[in-house]
Amino acid sequence: MGLSNRNLNDTDATTTRAATVAPPLSRDLIDDLLPWLRVLFGASFVAYCALSTLFGVHTDAVEILAAYATTIQHWVGLSLDPIGYILGVVVALVVFVGEVSTAERYPKLYLGFLAIDVYYSFTWSHVITRFVISDRIWAASVVEWLAAFVMATLVAYYGEVILFGRRRSGV
Repeated sequence: MGLSNRNLNDTDATTTRAATVAPPLSRDLIDDLLPWLRVLFGASFVAYCALSTLFGVHTDAVEILAAYATTIQHWVGLSLDPIGYILGVVVALVVFVGEVSTAERYPKLYLGFLAIDVYYSFTWSHVITRFVISDRIWAASVVEWLAAFVMATLVAYYGEVILFGRRRSGV
């Protein structure tokens, strides 16, 4: 019997069996998990950006203030490491609050905060990939640089968007 003679109302055993198998995750479960997944990814993106800013500012501050280490230690009573970390926390908080508060109302100011966030996220991504990639090939370095920049930009931009969502237009 050829395919043209087959009755379209007949069902195969495989078709019947496939129709009775439920999907591994129900749509209700996925709908219930989406807000939690959004919080998880948004918080992890924001945390990644905050940590990269903290460590980046710490490194920059220690390098800049190294010439004045004895004077700073005499007047402040702290070595450069705690000062660098304190400055890193302050800058990370200012950048986060600045991004959240200016996201859609003041786009030019937001781009300034985003540029700082992307810079430190990119720098930190670049530091991390140095430990992962052992062979230093020129093409791999270019791909690494581009991938780190794109990922840093996406993480810096979408952290707050995923966590808080977008505002309605006209607000």
